[in-house]
Order: sequence, then C-alpha cells, then structure tokens
Amino acid sequence: MLFLFGEDDIKDAAASSAAIVAGIPEFIAALPCESYLHVFPRTHGASSHCQMGGLAYAHVVIFQWLNHVFNGGPLPAKDLGAQAQDVVDLFGKYGGKPAAARTRELLGSATLV
Repeated sequence: MLFLFGEDDIKDAAASSAAIVAGIPEFIAALPCESYLHVFPRTHGASSHCQMGGLAYAHVVIFQWLNHVFNGGPLPAKDLGAQAQDVVDLFGKYGGKPAAARTRELLGSATLV
C-alpha cells in the first residue's frame, strides 16, 4: 500500500492533536501488507492536500510505484521525496517524541520512496 503525505497534511493533522500524528505511523505499521511511504516536503512544491500545486510530481511518484507493483519496475527515485531523517523530524515536529519514535520504527519495515 502506498501512503502519500504532504508536509501540510501532517501539520494539519497536528492541529487536532499531536496524538493523531503519532498514531499515523503506528497505524501504517500495524497493517498486514507491504507499506510504501512518500512525503512531499514544502521545498518540493507539493505539500498541500492531494499534492495540489504539484500534481505532475505526484503522478510521477504514483505511476512509478504502480509500475513497480504490477510490472516489477524500479521504485520512484529516492531523491523525489523527503529523506528518512527528514520524515522522522517532520512527524516529530508535529507529533512530538512519540511520533518521531514510531516513525523511526515504521521506516524499519516500510519502504520510503
């Protein structure tokens, strides 16, 4: 399963509660399937919900992932999205230490694309 997050999605979830942000990686880790995660940082121009303002960028990630799943093609280039430590820091920024720890654990089993 591919999980797509814009930086602003994570920030907006935090507006309700840091516990919600901390629950996101916990939920993903609990699923009994392969998990892929892509975070669109503000610096790449597609951080709004549904990657508005960066749809071409989102389509590259989505269609490369679909090609990987259905045809065995390569995963999206790692430099397209936020890097592992940046993802941990981002979840930690809005969800505190529990979110950072859970995200670090998640990245041990999920594939960051």
